[in-house]
Amino acid sequence: MIENLKVSYKKKDDLQVTLAPVAEVEENLPYELATLFAQIIEDSQVNRELVLTMLADSLSYDINIKNTNDDE
Repeated sequence: MIENLKVSYKKKDDLQVTLAPVAEVEENLPYELATLFAQIIEDSQVNRELVLTMLADSLSYDINIKNTNDDE
């Protein structure tokens, strides 16, 4: 189990961001991690489809990524 996980970075506008899961119950950690990584992907303004595909590949998952948002 991971303890005291924190991710820090600077956004374009030099805003310092520190994210950390706040799950007090171990069962909630997957949801907290998903939220944390979603925020990182959003802030980085990268190609979401590519990130998700590469993440699935690195975890040996075979998935189809389908964009459900019209503006991306």
